Amino acid sequence: MSTPQRSADTGRKDPPTKPQLHWAWWSLLLYPVAIFLSVRTPTAVLGWVGSAETPAAQLPWWQVALAFAAAIIVLLSPFAVTALFSNRAKAGGEAHPRLPLIIAAVLVGLFVAGFMVPLFLGFVLV
Repeated sequence: MSTPQRSADTGRKDPPTKPQLHWAWWSLLLYPVAIFLSVRTPTAVLGWVGSAETPAAQLPWWQVALAFAAAIIVLLSPFAVTALFSNRAKAGGEAHPRLPLIIAAVLVGLFVAGFMVPLFLGFVLV
């Protein structure tokens, strides 16, 4: 166990640094929950704007964009947590701190591509 160091400029005791990389790895467990919620979010948003029963092909573009944006925000929320702990691990000098962040980026990228490809092919998955 390390002892707290006195900060030179303030005289306060700095807490000992804790390893942050394991929290970055554990934050990857948030992605299954985020994926589940991001699939359900567009339906909730469309219900909120009053278009839950309208066929997807007849929805105005702004409702589709709003539902898609909400789903992306829900999907990216664990990415912020992973980035936070990954950056703390890098600042702490831990080995390979960016690996969990890269895996998170690949997960998000694959899922967003899975949303976008059907849209470009003419199918709406809302």
